[in-house]
Amino acid sequence: MDVLAVTHTQEPSAAWVAEAIAKRGHRLIRLDTDLFPNAPMVRRTQRGTELRSAIQVDGVWVPLDASTSIWWRRVNLSSKIDPSMGQDAHAAAVEESRITLRGLASAHTGLVVDRPHHIRLVGDKALQLGIAAQVGLDVLPTLVTNDPESARAFFHEHNGQVITKMEHAFALKMEDGTGAVHTSVVKEEDLDALDGLTACPMIFQPRVHTRREYRITIVGQQVMVGALDYSSGEYGTDWRLASLRDKGVVHAWKKASLPDAVCQAMLRLMDRLGLNYGAADILEDEAGRLWFLEVNPAGEWAWMNHAGLPIVDALADLLTGAVPARDCVVPRV
Repeated sequence: MDVLAVTHTQEPSAAWVAEAIAKRGHRLIRLDTDLFPNAPMVRRTQRGTELRSAIQVDGVWVPLDASTSIWWRRVNLSSKIDPSMGQDAHAAAVEESRITLRGLASAHTGLVVDRPHHIRLVGDKALQLGIAAQVGLDVLPTLVTNDPESARAFFHEHNGQVITKMEHAFALKMEDGTGAVHTSVVKEEDLDALDGLTACPMIFQPRVHTRREYRITIVGQQVMVGALDYSSGEYGTDWRLASLRDKGVVHAWKKASLPDAVCQAMLRLMDRLGLNYGAADILEDEAGRLWFLEVNPAGEWAWMNHAGLPIVDALADLLTGAVPARDCVVPRV
């Protein structure tokens, strides 16, 4: 069978999964989105109830039928779309390319890990927190607001122990280069600056004094756990920021376990969200309580290889049908 990976040329995990799929006697076909729409050629034909999709591989059209799985890994469009066409036309071409690829995956009659419209729907943090609480996970009090006074009141309600973060990951162009926006602690001297919320809403939560952070990677029905020990105090409120200073931080993650009740709750969450893949974050506080933060439907997992988690094999098994997939027709939100 064939597995179509929607990815890009700088994404290393696709090559790892391709090798594992080849060992199982199957083939992974790459659709590198940073080369699209220059290549490869794709087509989707609808005649009544009949849908036929195909991708061109080495000059040959390969059908994407129900026996084909699609792995919606990572999309990075626009680099090969001619910028000389003008800003408006370029933006339109990028969006049309994005919609074309989304439609290819969303309308597919076989397995898709995961369907783009599912990912867009359930990536909302507020939605996730509500469902997580319903399935038995502990969630932090959370404020999402553009109102400065509400944010200040939340700060005082939690005795000045509050962090802030954004709904989605993005980067800002700074004078010293481009930097991602990370979770940060709100301090007393920051309260006046909260007037800036009228330009951009933010998320506020009580600060967790973290003993360990867990990264839970779920592939189908398999739950794999890595942990980072915070006892050294060197990771602050966001280990990703520390990793920018010290690349060795990723090697500090170790294979770990969580109580079965938490793992089962995570599987119930994935059932409700309609996802076969997700990378979740949970914090353990100094009292040992576990706090669910979020599950990223397209979260990174490459660094978990250093912790010895069998994510590559789990994905290869799921995509080739060696293990059953979750029924993800409609997210039950």
